[in-house]
Amino acid sequence: LWEPKEDTIGNRSKVIEEERATKRSILSATNTIFDPLGLVAPVTVNAKIILRQIWAESPKGGWDEEIPCKIKKEWDKLKVELAVIDQMVIPRALTPEMPKKPPMLVIFSDGSNLAYGAVAYMRWEVVEGFVCRIVSAKSRVAPIKIIDIVRLELCGAVLGVRLRNSITKEIGFKFERIMHLVDSEIVNAM
Repeated sequence: LWEPKEDTIGNRSKVIEEERATKRSILSATNTIFDPLGLVAPVTVNAKIILRQIWAESPKGGWDEEIPCKIKKEWDKLKVELAVIDQMVIPRALTPEMPKKPPMLVIFSDGSNLAYGAVAYMRWEVVEGFVCRIVSAKSRVAPIKIIDIVRLELCGAVLGVRLRNSITKEIGFKFERIMHLVDSEIVNAM
């Protein structure tokens, strides 16, 4: 949602309160979130993880069968997060008022046994200090067949490099510096 007066963007999820949580209702609620920039990727990736758990536990279960209690508890927690993202407001403009010099592009990537991802920020120096604006984020659900965390962290780093390439290609800024941040020594060594 774009609010033209404040020049901000937000999101509206359509989680319908149902008595029964089913594959159909969870998939429907997950797919109503339109987030091309990945601004709410931490929430949407959790919804995808829940969907993966549902299919892993009952692959032949029907679309309208109730999901297991353990997964339903996770879904109920996620519905609260979905309500919170409806209240989130993010400045649409990447450039703050009166920046001192060109921005720095900061990309952070990470991986876990459930998912991996990357996020890109622009860091501007202004008179009062620094201002950071999120540019984009990408996330992926890890495969069901668990591979080691090192590979998933490398997948996150690759996602970060792809994110950097698309941002530098499409955005019209000249960056003072570009930083990739990871918390894995293995990824740092490569």
